[in-house]
Amino acid sequence: MADITILPLSAPDLMGARALSLLQSADRLFLQTEQHPFAKAVTALGRPYESMDALYEGAEDFDALSLAIAKTLVEAAPCVYAVTGHIASTQLPAIEAAAAEAGLTVAALAGIPL
Repeated sequence: MADITILPLSAPDLMGARALSLLQSADRLFLQTEQHPFAKAVTALGRPYESMDALYEGAEDFDALSLAIAKTLVEAAPCVYAVTGHIASTQLPAIEAAAAEAGLTVAALAGIPL
């Protein structure tokens, strides 16, 4: 497993077995936001998690947000970051750069981000 795994969050019945297994077995689980309906699915699984909502609220702009999320994930590795939207052009490059600088690996799973 990668040090930081990015997992598109969807309803548990829409996730593949590997994605659901990662969600349930993560050492530390981060959600992009609690303000999405699929966050309730994680709560229903009984998984403890941390939300990035406070970082969204405190960031001056999307660049600062991406850097703050990347720093959080690098410091928490190994971890899973469950995302509810597309992050390829915004957060993913910052996460990959911070991880590479720290000597960590990143895996972004394919899935159905809804």
